[in-house]
Amino acid sequence: MTRFTTLEGCPPALVLHAINILQPILTVFLGPQWRNRMPFGLGVDGGLLSHELPESVQKYFPTLLSYSDFLMSNAKGNANAGNYNYNYYSLSNLYKYLFKTPNTALGDVTSTESLIALTILVLLLRCFKRNTHPIFCSIGRRLAIQTHGEKWVKVPSNQEKIIKFGEYVFRFLYHFSVSVYGLYYFWDKPWWDWSGIGSGSSEAAMAAAADATSSWSSWPWSWSWWTTGNETATAAAVVTTGTTLLFRGYPNHDIDVGMAWYYLLQCAYNVDAFISLVELSFDFDFEFNVPFLHFKNDKDDSKLNDEKKDPKLLLSTNPIKISWSSTVRGDFPEMMIHHIITNSLVFASSYFRFTRVGSMVFLIHDISDVPIDMSKLANFVKWTKTTVVCFVSMVIIWTVTRMTILPFVIVKSVWCESHLVFSTSDDGWVGMMD
Repeated sequence: MTRFTTLEGCPPALVLHAINILQPILTVFLGPQWRNRMPFGLGVDGGLLSHELPESVQKYFPTLLSYSDFLMSNAKGNANAGNYNYNYYSLSNLYKYLFKTPNTALGDVTSTESLIALTILVLLLRCFKRNTHPIFCSIGRRLAIQTHGEKWVKVPSNQEKIIKFGEYVFRFLYHFSVSVYGLYYFWDKPWWDWSGIGSGSSEAAMAAAADATSSWSSWPWSWSWWTTGNETATAAAVVTTGTTLLFRGYPNHDIDVGMAWYYLLQCAYNVDAFISLVELSFDFDFEFNVPFLHFKNDKDDSKLNDEKKDPKLLLSTNPIKISWSSTVRGDFPEMMIHHIITNSLVFASSYFRFTRVGSMVFLIHDISDVPIDMSKLANFVKWTKTTVVCFVSMVIIWTVTRMTILPFVIVKSVWCESHLVFSTSDDGWVGMMD
């Protein structure tokens, strides 16, 4: 197996994380020497799975400030200042922790503090939807009468279209609002500035740093293509902007208040979407029968007289019955897979502190979703010109965001620059960069 002593030959961090996940599984089934059993030379020196990772990446995570530690530090500060009338659990302390303090536990959506905040946000979103959806549907019904006529509204199959109209109004308001906030908040963030390397770099260092991540089209089975071998010049480059900042300094990136709440809101929206899909697709019936027993044939009353004679006639039952709902939609399998994968990525990216990359993906998806929602709403009310304008806008924005920025900036950075999270340590193991 291969142990890294330099960045040369270091595969992308995604591959290293994948090895971390596969190693205990393959060790159980194939033994400690599982690399020697890999086909196509994947486990031999220089192979895709040949790299050894003896330490967990979580070892390098900085500790995020919990609410209890925040209160303790404030209490000690007030005591040192001679203020002994300090209100430990005041609302002002809670406000400071939630909205004024960076690098708190809210930066990890799997922490206790974040899960509490996430639950509250999901409940607020669901409450807002529950109260506004009838209003949006009423607006859609009135517009449908104006554009399609009253007979169209009375057709049962068109009721679902009115319901979808209300859903897309909510989606449009959410995507538009979060896009505006995202553009405002991330406007001056350096990892969105693709002008490259700072002016303090020498031309040779700048060229080396650019060359180190410019081998996008090289053959991926030889990991030497990740760097040029001129690591000294690369390290000398002063990188002040660009996508390399997604990984340089990882996992010690500051998680300020705006980023923490942006991630929590996005997570709450995706969790709510998953719950809404389950509610729409399944019916849950609760039957509490004590002692949760019934006869094989409940309709046969003669069985009642045989209760004491034949206890085998009694069968345990599940108090919760789940069945398909009449409102289940045809795209349920696709949407269920989509929501499971999306929520997994959101939680995992926050836990592993890849919030910078995650926020970029969030923003470009939200921006491109706005014209989609507008197109669906305009098509519903048969506004032909508006529909055409929205469709053209959708094509342009999709081309820029999801077909250009996503694959050629974000994905390329993840694939070509994620190795920058590693640096050489004294014992020959590649650890996190400072």
